[in-house]
Amino acid sequence: MNSMVEKTEGHIPYPSAKFIVLADIHYYDLALGTTGDAFEKIVNQSKEIKMVKEIPEILEAAIEEIEQEEVDFVLVCGDLTREGEYSSHTRLAKALKKLTTGGRKVFVINGNHDIQNPLASRFYGEVRERTASVSASDFETIYSDLGYGEALERDENSLSYLAEPVEGLWLLAIDSCRWKEEFSEAGGIYPRTLEWIKKVLARAKEQKKAVIAMMHHGLLEHYRGNKKFYGSYIIEDNEKISSLLMEHGVNVVFTGHFHSQDIALKKAQGNYLYDIETGSLVTYPCPFRIVTIDSNQRMEIRSKSITATATHTTFFLEHAFAQSYNAAEQLAMKTLKKWWISQKDAELLAPQIVNAFTAHGTGNEEKPGDILNLQGVGLWGRIVMLFKKPLLEGLWEQSPPPDNNLSIDLETGSYQAMR
Repeated sequence: MNSMVEKTEGHIPYPSAKFIVLADIHYYDLALGTTGDAFEKIVNQSKEIKMVKEIPEILEAAIEEIEQEEVDFVLVCGDLTREGEYSSHTRLAKALKKLTTGGRKVFVINGNHDIQNPLASRFYGEVRERTASVSASDFETIYSDLGYGEALERDENSLSYLAEPVEGLWLLAIDSCRWKEEFSEAGGIYPRTLEWIKKVLARAKEQKKAVIAMMHHGLLEHYRGNKKFYGSYIIEDNEKISSLLMEHGVNVVFTGHFHSQDIALKKAQGNYLYDIETGSLVTYPCPFRIVTIDSNQRMEIRSKSITATATHTTFFLEHAFAQSYNAAEQLAMKTLKKWWISQKDAELLAPQIVNAFTAHGTGNEEKPGDILNLQGVGLWGRIVMLFKKPLLEGLWEQSPPPDNNLSIDLETGSYQAMR
């Protein structure tokens, strides 16, 4: 267990609850096309490390597993669709509604792919054409039974809302996307939304409500160099915003976006905040989290992976690993070539880069003795990797706390690893 043992000031007890956390489903309506040159071209030219054609089957497998768990609610931390296609949203909402039987609730928040996305497309052979995307109003309507209809209060300046999944526990669903501006994967919270959040949290303290939050973008850095190399995956002004939430009694926020299983912890002036990032359901290791809060103020977080689908009834994770690894290797090769690195050197370097991202993606990294072997790499490749080595070092570093299974003392913020 780590060393934080003093009770945080003004701790409001959390009620008992059990819930599931999903992230980055990237649902795609297969009727929009999955064959032909146009589809293959867009997949190969983008960051398509997710298993697009298998997404509906993976989601169905996840729903079947979740239905076996006696949980109060489910959180979905953004990037609900591949590129914000209207039909993908409506089909996903229909699938998620299966989880609402028996009193179970589902709460979604938008990700950077979901609203007013100009990349929403359908494919016919060699032709790619725009298809309907969704507006903010459409999003609220489509997911009215999956969070927005349960809202105690809405922020009029964003898609953020407040809900009470179980009595005494408030869920602050924060829209961290900049969909009002030019389409971007970067995130931030508008000033008026921050003012709304402050007012909500002030009332939570007055009414003795414990608060958890969810958003799409990362709130804390999850490895050294996170902001330097991939700044668009951390919200703008993250230090200021994380301090604000922490000071107002938010101790846990659930996030997604980077497709990794990682947990980061911030401590300051007797307060603490955990950023619990969940990897993409449709990228190896196809994870979801099961979170339990008990009467002793312990939050247990356990991570599970989808292990079978209708098509892959056995060895699904091996299949998922191969698919994700191969796609990531192709992406690494293309990136290295953009940096004018030779084919020979790229073939030596790409697997090392992919191994670092894969290690961070699965969590609880075990750093090898040599994270970057430059034997046989030419001078230019060595120079480029000299500047990129800090990124690999950060990805391989297992900073506390544990990433997949742990227990948090919600009174003190201390944690303990679990098997």
